[in-house]
Amino acid sequence: VVALTHFIKNKFIELEFPPKKLIVASDGVDLAMFKNLPDKTNCRRRLDLPHTLSIVGYIGRFKVFGHQEKGIPQLIEAIAQLDNPNILLLLVGGPREAVNDYWRLARKLNLKLNGLKFIDQVTVTEVPFWMRACDVVTIPWPSIPFSAYATSPLKLFEYMASGTPIVASDLPSLREVLSESNAILVKPGDAAALAGGIKNLLNNAVLANQLARQAQDDVQSFTWQNRVQKIMHHMEL
Repeated sequence: VVALTHFIKNKFIELEFPPKKLIVASDGVDLAMFKNLPDKTNCRRRLDLPHTLSIVGYIGRFKVFGHQEKGIPQLIEAIAQLDNPNILLLLVGGPREAVNDYWRLARKLNLKLNGLKFIDQVTVTEVPFWMRACDVVTIPWPSIPFSAYATSPLKLFEYMASGTPIVASDLPSLREVLSESNAILVKPGDAAALAGGIKNLLNNAVLANQLARQAQDDVQSFTWQNRVQKIMHHMEL
């Protein structure tokens, strides 16, 4: 049995699966998608994004299971708290039917509407360009059982491969890969903490570059090929 996280593995052990037949293997990334990726300026030109603003991004589905929020409201609140007209919050992935509620929240928080941009689903091959175009990318998940323990998000590994610094909720599932050496980790569901993490990266280029480079180094071991080899090796034991 291949489990995405140690939490899932432990649940199988509680069900009396033999531990020797269990292995934890997180999801991974196709690094070829990020090879020879243009720099941030050229990605923005390709995607018709502004060159003069700091772009904070979230690339991925806005909700899980069709209804459960993945932290977009807290991210909008965090950007509103920063109150910086030079920041654009870029949300890519849909579903579009969720967007009206997010616009209403932005207006309630007095967030300038030109500081918020929604893009529906994009093709897999375009995802790296959207990630590289950002100054900071985010995983603002709330602490619910699924996001905290039972997932290994593809966006995480793609973010790491893109070379863009990451601010993420400090959750056990993300701690399987992230640490303070390759990301800013903040309290889940806390808009103020999220805002602080984003501001820290936007104001500290040295730290942002250091974390992004470490994440790119760390993700090299999370390829799909390595995942297969790990599973096959375990099966041979």
